[in-house]
Amino acid sequence: MARLKRCPFRDWLSIAGRPPFRADRLRKDAKYRLIAFPEVRRLDSESAQVPPLMFTEEEVFALSLGLRALHQLRLSAFAPATEGVLAKLGRVVPAALRESIQAVEDAVVVEPNLWAVSASAEALICAASAIRACRRVRFVYRSHSGAESAREVEPSAIIHMDGRWYLIGRCLMRQDLRTFRLDRVEGLEAGGEGFERPENFDPRAYLRRRMPFVQSDYQVDVWIEMPFEEAERFFAPWRVAIEREKDGTRIRCGRDDLHLMAAMLLSLGCKVVVHQPAQLREAFRELARRAMDAAEGGS
Repeated sequence: MARLKRCPFRDWLSIAGRPPFRADRLRKDAKYRLIAFPEVRRLDSESAQVPPLMFTEEEVFALSLGLRALHQLRLSAFAPATEGVLAKLGRVVPAALRESIQAVEDAVVVEPNLWAVSASAEALICAASAIRACRRVRFVYRSHSGAESAREVEPSAIIHMDGRWYLIGRCLMRQDLRTFRLDRVEGLEAGGEGFERPENFDPRAYLRRRMPFVQSDYQVDVWIEMPFEEAERFFAPWRVAIEREKDGTRIRCGRDDLHLMAAMLLSLGCKVVVHQPAQLREAFRELARRAMDAAEGGS
């Protein structure tokens, strides 16, 4: 029994001092189910103080769908962990709720985003842990041109935008805030030195101000015949700069693949005027040739 009282898991849950959980006081609500963990029940009678873990059908569906959606973010490295969590969840939930997990498996298909670039699961976990602990990280960074440099960074945030994972932090070499694509990071590890994170830092606002044009092969500048408010909603998740112009919206951004950019602009169903680059016009011509070939049956 003394061994249980020193259990870090019990301390981490902060259950000491709580009144014992009374199962007879549980709400008699049919949409809730109590998930009991046998290994916890075997500890001793004090395990009754652990609060019950309950899910509604919608919550189980959302959890399983969210785990499947990792594929959409190109986090295939988490696939074994995802399958493990879903398997454990399937073993402990009642049969009625297990059907929600199976519904996602059988009926929902989540394909990866064409724009998305995969990132290392180890780098994501290490960087997130360092941010939480306010510890510096060290890594080798490969720039867009292919040049490599050793960096030591005081990380502030990780953000997924425009299909990429970004690490934002103060670079000790540059003595300023910098943004690093995690798919270009090698050998990321947490250092021993601590630091104080800046208060009220908004990574989304920072990226929207700094990121539309960097680390790209082409600088895109187009006008679309779409109201500014509608364009602002549509392009919110993307790394672009937008502004009102005449009766439409001016779009500026950096892109590596102009064919994907052209296809996305065509999907808007509105007039598009290309200011630059000239290669974007050629990308539209190539898509038009492919469309005509498809329309004529590939003859």
